[in-house]
Amino acid sequence: MRRKHRLRSYVWRAEVQQNGNLHFHVISDTYIRYDHIRADWNSCLRDTGLIDKFKAKHGHADANSTDVHAVYKIKDLTAYFTKYMSKKSKKTDRNIEGKIWDCSANLKTKENVS
Repeated sequence: MRRKHRLRSYVWRAEVQQNGNLHFHVISDTYIRYDHIRADWNSCLRDTGLIDKFKAKHGHADANSTDVHAVYKIKDLTAYFTKYMSKKSKKTDRNIEGKIWDCSANLKTKENVS
């Protein structure tokens, strides 16, 4: 996303859904069309074989794998952000190994904090 869509400022959070699937929340100040995000994500999923399984079941390879919301449509962005960043992990058979959240390098410097 950084290279292809010039994503500069962002925060992401990973979580495991009840069904065991990995799910990401991303907040950014960069507009990217939802269909471009979905196409890029499906391209990543294709390498895992998940798109082949989806196509065998549904007859097409355009899985609705993303859910994009414009920031201006979220009434309270601070509440949304806080909810997903502080959410406790659910008890599932799958655990996330490694980072569960991070942000862009430009947000990690004290010069960008007002």
